[in-house]
Formats: sequence, C-alpha cells, structure tokens
Amino acid sequence: MTELTLLNRYACHLCEDMLLSLQDYATELHFKVTLVDIDDNPELRRVYNEAVPVLMCNGREVCRHFLDLQALREALAAA
Repeated sequence: MTELTLLNRYACHLCEDMLLSLQDYATELHFKVTLVDIDDNPELRRVYNEAVPVLMCNGREVCRHFLDLQALREALAAA
C-alpha cells in the first residue's frame, strides 16, 4: 500500500474537498493518506502557503488545489 502525503491547513475547504475525494479512491487504488498541516512547519508554510492542498507521492508533487485522478493513477503506478 502506497502512502500519500496531503499538505493542508486547518479550515481549508479545498483541503477538505481533496481529502474527501481521495477517500473515494483509497480502497480501489490501494493507498493511505497522511495529513501534514503546513502551518505547523515554517518552511512548508513558506513554500506551500498559497498552494494547498498539495498531494505528494514519494516526495513528488502529484497535484495541487484539486484532485487530478489521472496524475494520481500515474504516480501510484510509478511508485
């Protein structure tokens, strides 16, 4: 099972939407999601402040703002 990282922040509706979308595909595509709040890390906040949510797979960006299912499938296939 592949572990994805969702860079997010508290009270971000786009972050919540992406997490809900990811939950729809987690079983089918065999992944789990770890949430990382960028506001807990000054460097992440500096880099991703306006970009969240950002979905990462093995340290590489898959998509940001909205779930790109095709990009997710490609990232999982390469993982």
